[in-house]
Amino acid sequence: MSDTPATPPAGAPDDLFAKTAAPGAPFRWSPQARPMRGLHAWLRGSLIFYAVMEGLQIPVSAFELWSYEAASGWNESQVEAYSLVSSMGSVGISGIGVIVAIVAAVMFLRFLYRGLKNLHLSNANGELMGPGWAVAYCFIPIVSLWKPHQAMRQVWRSSHDPVRAFASPPGTMWAWWLPYLFSNWIGNLSFRLSIQAGGFGEITDPDLYMSTYWLDIAGAVLMIVSIIFLIPIVRQITTAQDRLADASAF
Repeated sequence: MSDTPATPPAGAPDDLFAKTAAPGAPFRWSPQARPMRGLHAWLRGSLIFYAVMEGLQIPVSAFELWSYEAASGWNESQVEAYSLVSSMGSVGISGIGVIVAIVAAVMFLRFLYRGLKNLHLSNANGELMGPGWAVAYCFIPIVSLWKPHQAMRQVWRSSHDPVRAFASPPGTMWAWWLPYLFSNWIGNLSFRLSIQAGGFGEITDPDLYMSTYWLDIAGAVLMIVSIIFLIPIVRQITTAQDRLADASAF
């Protein structure tokens, strides 16, 4: 898949959708470029927290599956206790997980935007989509399946070789992106099946509803795998851009 730059629409603001350095100018790290180190720390922290929350989802789902099998022999008080613990665990972890996921997503989009913005300001070589487009593509159906991955490859390549853009992004880019896509697909499938089984009211199909917990476990494992590979990728980009900034100071 080629990393082709996005074509900005007529009248699009230069600081969001187009190059901001003079066309044909040689690469030079711009004094307007902002450091990545602080933003990287926030992104790394939010990703780790997100992975922890996904990890907690696994025993919660496993507990629900075990309870479903064991509940036939429980008395009324045991069933009530289970319902209380189940509700508190599921709602608490799911609620916190959603908040953490939103924070991690915002930090990632800011990281992606700043990485591309710095390269545009410095007139780095290589095919680079506009920083605004890189963020916008994450919310556009269909193109969001590959454009964010493409943008990260472009940032990695031009951050490591801004003069020739010959650097080859690591294969771990796919190890980050593919599990992420499958995790989101599984999460959407689990949500639809849960609604079909009456999960937000009276459960009409217990077996179907319980199958969603297996999907939740699979989705959580895939998301953890994705985060494990994403963390070193953003560290590599941060280190590369910090080196460019340090070199320009001499």
